[in-house]
Amino acid sequence: KDLNRPWEDPMPEAGERHLAQELRGVGLGGYEMPEWKVEAFGKAPTFGQKSALPMQAQRESLPIFKLRDELIQAVKDCREIAQ
Repeated sequence: KDLNRPWEDPMPEAGERHLAQELRGVGLGGYEMPEWKVEAFGKAPTFGQKSALPMQAQRESLPIFKLRDELIQAVKDCREIAQ
């Protein structure tokens, strides 16, 4: 089968043969966020903590970072054993 070809309904009703691609996004255009959600999250919600630290400093502050080298070595050792 050609997996790049759009999906077609194999058993359509009369006059109902549509490509799945044509149906994408149907009914999604009119969604508005409820007022309570707009007030709680604002117009562009963000998740997680905001930090002024650079990405490298944030990584280094994670508890697992202390074990980084040991973890990488364990993965390498496991790969050698599996081969």
